[in-house]
Amino acid sequence: MKNNRYFIAKSIMLFLFSSVWFISNAQNDWDGIAIAPDAGTGNEWVLDADASDSFNYTFNATTARTTFGPPGEPAKWINFFHNNFQGPGATNWEEENVSVSGGYLRLLNDRDFNSDGSAVMKSYEFGGQTISRPETQSGCITGVSTNRVIYPVFVEASVRVMNSSLASDVWLLSPDDTEEIDIIEAYGGPQSDGRNAFFASRIHLSHHVFIRSPFTDYQPSDWNSWFRRTGVSQWGGIDVQIGVHWKSPTIIEYYIDGELVRILDNDAIASRIPDGTWEYSYPAGVTSTNQDGQLQRITSGQMNGFQDMSFASSLAEAKELSQISVIDPFNYLENGRRFSKALDIIINTEDQSWQAAANRSPNNTEILNATDNTMLVDWIRVYKPEPTGDRVRNLSLTNEEIYIRDGETLPTFSIGQVAEFDIEYATGITSGVEEDLHYIAAQIQQVDASGSQVAVSDFFTAVNGNQANFSTTSFQYTIPSTFDDGVTEIPLTENLPTGHQLRLLLFMSVDSDANFADDHQDIIISEVSSVPVNRTRAISFDNRSDFILAGDTDPTFELGQEINFTITYATGITNDVEEDLAYVATFIREVDGSGVTVKDSAFTTVVPDASPNARTTNYSYTIPTVFPDGTSIPLTEELTDGHRLLLILFMSVNNNANFADANDDAIIVPAGRLSVSENLLNSKIEVSPNPFTN
Repeated sequence: MKNNRYFIAKSIMLFLFSSVWFISNAQNDWDGIAIAPDAGTGNEWVLDADASDSFNYTFNATTARTTFGPPGEPAKWINFFHNNFQGPGATNWEEENVSVSGGYLRLLNDRDFNSDGSAVMKSYEFGGQTISRPETQSGCITGVSTNRVIYPVFVEASVRVMNSSLASDVWLLSPDDTEEIDIIEAYGGPQSDGRNAFFASRIHLSHHVFIRSPFTDYQPSDWNSWFRRTGVSQWGGIDVQIGVHWKSPTIIEYYIDGELVRILDNDAIASRIPDGTWEYSYPAGVTSTNQDGQLQRITSGQMNGFQDMSFASSLAEAKELSQISVIDPFNYLENGRRFSKALDIIINTEDQSWQAAANRSPNNTEILNATDNTMLVDWIRVYKPEPTGDRVRNLSLTNEEIYIRDGETLPTFSIGQVAEFDIEYATGITSGVEEDLHYIAAQIQQVDASGSQVAVSDFFTAVNGNQANFSTTSFQYTIPSTFDDGVTEIPLTENLPTGHQLRLLLFMSVDSDANFADDHQDIIISEVSSVPVNRTRAISFDNRSDFILAGDTDPTFELGQEINFTITYATGITNDVEEDLAYVATFIREVDGSGVTVKDSAFTTVVPDASPNARTTNYSYTIPTVFPDGTSIPLTEELTDGHRLLLILFMSVNNNANFADANDDAIIVPAGRLSVSENLLNSKIEVSPNPFTN
């Protein structure tokens, strides 16, 4: 039953927020505020008025689900999420927590109480556990489906961040919930005891790609994805102008108060750090770039749990060195690792699963402060770049210089090399009629001294006709080994007949092959490419899932059990210099509550130094029963509180100069337990912490 005293107070508060005069204003609140990103050569920014809103009208809070917008115009919003999902974690989105008044969209957060004064609770699953927390009622609006946005587009909002650990959010999400771009995700208030101080001083600039079933989520987790500004200890109560320039399927730019602060460019990142300078980074490694892959994370210090990144002197250099997408590293989208769908605009507040689980949500006293727990949005604007007149059909490769060796004038590649090409393209416009993109393709061609074709490789579609008619984008192309007959090998340049030349063909078709544009490049193919070969040192436990019982998150083994493990490992390569394998080893370790080693079992070498430096292999390992001192290895159910058992799997390179590991929490049960009943397993399972609990 709802607490009557609180319900009356809430009703008065909603009345004050929503029963305010209508503000008539023919102009937009953002008029006179410059648009920070460049619209591109030959383009200008054009307002999408249907998707933009100054919120200069009144929309009264209601318990009914309904659309709303400025009087006399088509509806812009619905006062709920874009499907029936009620919200993450302890959140319960309610239509009545949405209103517009006084020139602002207002999203209220509050809580219902039982007659005994206790808060209404909500339970949810997180980290393999059932979490129960006070339910937070929040507000959410979604743009109507006709106002979805797709690249190239600039979406910017003026937001007053809540002085609360609850999330103040403006974001974009595909109707099927697989592609998400977060414009702002801020947890702006430290709360009364400072428990949220770390996040209060930061704004999260991120995106997600999802597999919905089984649910799998990737987002960049690098330290710099949490933007910080010198002198700002909390964003709560601050008006922030924040936007995303979704420039292409593989390029996302973030702007705060008109200043560019972060760029994701296919496989590398540029981030403005608090001192105003830039850092250029790329993923240090992943266990795999397939859908079972995991990020390589930092395991100690202030950045413990964050994604491990390598650094370069420029964004161009980071892109040259990187071989891992920062958009979709594990190919969840199965579309070339790029954003491709029209996205709904969503503005909401929420009590995030990981925040509530860590007990950082507002307590039952803090939640009563409506000012701190109401997100205000002054305006949101959407702009599309549009041509100012006729446009010449064009296609250009923009990063060929990174493949040119010192002393050479042509790009150099090797057979089988995975090259990343950055291109700019535009179909033509004549007298206001725009050509339609058909495709952009790549091939390798051999020509004779007169320029006539001798042979050509298979046709590779780099950009299909569903993409925008003008854009900047990237794609990967594997230099083929044979021409299109599948038999004739593509020769090295040094083996060509006199006068013959190899070419990289890049060409764009428009209007179903009615017209074309190209940027063909003479190239060199040699045994060694111009770009140094690099490989991240890594090891993975490939068949881990074979040992996880239903309902568990960690593998389970019996004492004395002989296990057949499948692993993939690779030593690192830096600038063509390959590390040498020393060994791969396995043992069992007991650690205490702080992660300090208590005891290790005997060290067992499972892959010796004579083995290849990179491969997938199988080996047999018997789970030991005693430590070297003769004491028994305890069962998981016998461990001292806080202690854990780990399966240690690690690789040494260059005589122990460097290491990589795939260590894992393990559950150990008595011999014969697994064959008797899985239900007898003790529930003492380690739950991995959220990486953002610093």
